[in-house]
Amino acid sequence: MDTFMPKPSHGSLRSRIIPVDSYDLLLMLLLAAGSLILFMWGLSSYELHDPWEPKYPQTVAQMIERDDLLTPYYVDENRWTKPILHYWTIYIGVQLVGNNELAARLPSVFAATWGVLVVFHLLRRISNRWTALMGGVILATLPQYFLMARQATPDMLMVSLLTTSLAALALYTVGGDEDRGRRRWLVLFYIFMGLAALTKGPLALAIPVGVLTLFHLSTLHSTLLQREIAPLPRSILGTPTLDGVRRVVLLIIEIIRHYRPLLGLLILFSILAPWITTMLLKHGHEYYEYAINYENLLRFKQVFRDHHGTSLYYLRTLFYGMLPWSGLLPLFLLLIVRDPSPFPLKQRLFFLAWFGAIFLIMTSAGTKLQHYLLPIMPAAAILLALFWRHYLWEKTSPRTLLVMLTGMLFLWWGVRDYLIEDLGLVFDSFRPNHRTPVHMKAQVHDFLEILLPAWSLVMALGILLARSRLVAVLAVCIAVANAHVFSHRILPHHALRYSIRSHILQFEQDREHYTELVYFGTLRPSTRYYLRYYEPQPGRHRIDISRYFGKKEKESFLNHIRDRNDLFVLTRNSHASEIVETLQRQTGQTWKIDVKLPSIHVRLIPPSDTGQEPHEQR
Repeated sequence: MDTFMPKPSHGSLRSRIIPVDSYDLLLMLLLAAGSLILFMWGLSSYELHDPWEPKYPQTVAQMIERDDLLTPYYVDENRWTKPILHYWTIYIGVQLVGNNELAARLPSVFAATWGVLVVFHLLRRISNRWTALMGGVILATLPQYFLMARQATPDMLMVSLLTTSLAALALYTVGGDEDRGRRRWLVLFYIFMGLAALTKGPLALAIPVGVLTLFHLSTLHSTLLQREIAPLPRSILGTPTLDGVRRVVLLIIEIIRHYRPLLGLLILFSILAPWITTMLLKHGHEYYEYAINYENLLRFKQVFRDHHGTSLYYLRTLFYGMLPWSGLLPLFLLLIVRDPSPFPLKQRLFFLAWFGAIFLIMTSAGTKLQHYLLPIMPAAAILLALFWRHYLWEKTSPRTLLVMLTGMLFLWWGVRDYLIEDLGLVFDSFRPNHRTPVHMKAQVHDFLEILLPAWSLVMALGILLARSRLVAVLAVCIAVANAHVFSHRILPHHALRYSIRSHILQFEQDREHYTELVYFGTLRPSTRYYLRYYEPQPGRHRIDISRYFGKKEKESFLNHIRDRNDLFVLTRNSHASEIVETLQRQTGQTWKIDVKLPSIHVRLIPPSDTGQEPHEQR
């Protein structure tokens, strides 16, 4: 057995499930605290992003209005794009702090932190504590992971539940002597798989099946040899013999029985059936056709809303989603199976199957979006932690040094994409329909000038200083700095460009001066949410004093605001000049455009506004 494997413990239930070493518990607390700071700091300092984030808290608001916490509603229509669990978690936050960014994003924050601790715990049970710590830190500092941890979408909740499920499956299948084959891990596997499916649908059921299939295919040859079964013995004519086929089929049946499928079906049924049955009884064929057929089966088979890509689509997402760690992964994936490491081969194959199955499933899907690859990040973090374990605690081989060399070279791929193809390093890779603003490109470029040389220097030190913990510490520091800059500086400033919340807060401050808030322009999800459902404090709704005019209702809008100075008028910057010119031509009075807030939304100031004067006008 691996010398770094934790020794079996025989005590209370707690001591059998988590390491009893107080040092491990301290590391978990520190890891949790660091993750919460990274994911939660400034969480409500920027508004919800279009097109997805605002829809979830608004759905919860309409569920509360209708006094129906079972059926999701959005714009007064049934919303079955996702199952119910994520809405329930947002509902808890809304009850605590009101319907705002903090309430909407808190479930993702806690889910991401839980996922980091699960990776730590899994690696701690099969390796040493420093490998476990590296795995947790790497996962928390993967860009796609920490950015999705700060968004109000169900993806992070699903991924954390799925990670817990697959971690339990790993311990049941390839864990140490104290874990392998233990029923409690199998029960946890099915419970968390059911909860993940209740968060984002059948995908959470398909991924574990794909992982197990790929894992047992990779180990089938060795299993046949252990059972003294020749790999499909052939007759003189070259066709498989009946006895060989029969013995292989019996082996497959034995593998399936090992996972107690009847127990799994019972657990999954008890978790999923109550809500799904309620929806079928309440909405009948409509629910089946949209929620099951349209949103899952057809979305997987076909391209929806022009979200398409080639078989290489996710390679770019994977590369940027793991910066700066991503450079270490390509060559290490090729060497990990053949590497003469004391780390058990079956464990390495399981984590490769975890990584590979998700990549293959997402690549084969017709509809492709960047955040669909999020479930692969825990597996990538585990594989990268195994590399650092090999570098720090085993005899350094030329292969290890070659991996670090490629890690230094691969990272400069980002320079080519950013400088030559002019791609936004994060936003264009993770979030469709968002181009990095011009004023943001300078910030990203300045940071790249520091990040890339610093990482290259660390990789060079790793080649020169074998088994150096200093190298690992420096790598972690660079990754944490990368996460901090993008989470707490670049992303919030990027959101300001699309912000309407700042105007809403200004309206709240001067509310006694106005009888109505009026908006003209395209009603995007964020606009609809902030105009009607946003609560800076619990219980503060504006549904009764907000009015919206679409672009086709321009004449009605002009007639509504022409001779009034008690209105708080908002529109898009692209419409403002034309509207002001029309009003001045019709009334002979001077309207002004308030541009004091850095946003594509602007406020129109009537000739004699009774509210506060703007600080800057044009």
